[in-house]
Amino acid sequence: MSATVKEIHDEYYAQFRGQGDSLPAFGNREFTLGIYLLRSAIKKWERSDGQLWRELITSLSDAKVLDPTIINVVAGEKTAAPSNMRKPPAWVFFTHADGRVSRQKPVEPHLGATTNVWFEGGANTGYVMHVGSQLANDLTGTTFDYRYYKSATLPSITTDPSATYIEMSDSNFAVQYMLSARFQNTRNGFGYKTAKFEADTALANMKIENNSGVYGNSEEELADGGWGVPASGGFGSMEL
Repeated sequence: MSATVKEIHDEYYAQFRGQGDSLPAFGNREFTLGIYLLRSAIKKWERSDGQLWRELITSLSDAKVLDPTIINVVAGEKTAAPSNMRKPPAWVFFTHADGRVSRQKPVEPHLGATTNVWFEGGANTGYVMHVGSQLANDLTGTTFDYRYYKSATLPSITTDPSATYIEMSDSNFAVQYMLSARFQNTRNGFGYKTAKFEADTALANMKIENNSGVYGNSEEELADGGWGVPASGGFGSMEL
């Protein structure tokens, strides 16, 4: 279930303190501490055992961070990708003036040539999309879009994140992870073990749900095709 930062913090704090009133809000040091714990929970969820989450698939058009138009016909095109890109796309789609849509499969950077599309960079330093000069000439005036795998959004420490929704499907993992960290800090061994067990259970359940496909289309985890959604429709190899 989706929940806001404030809802998650209220549930965590109520369980930790054993009270349902006087719940802290933004600006309170207890709220700030809780946000740091929530950010740690999101980071744990994001990178858990190399799991790729459906919630973190997005598109360039949804991100709305740059003008997706090919304009350079001489030296090729070089365009910064969204700063939250964690893995480059499998396909780049180009829409022509007459409405036609063509696509290009990015190659490895060392194979980049005048007729290719490729991405250089990394999740921490940022990616740049390159379009070779010959291909850019052919695609002048087109707009492009692609689906990519993004980094998880972390709630802000400096501005009020109370109304922000987190991306994980089961917010109970975040609540229990926050509790386990707090109980560990207070040397409450029983509370820590209980909360950690609940967090691990919630995380395992999210993985099962994430990898089991969608209603009417069961998962094919061993299907070939890279990472993400295989050609046959499962979530074993993401063909974005």
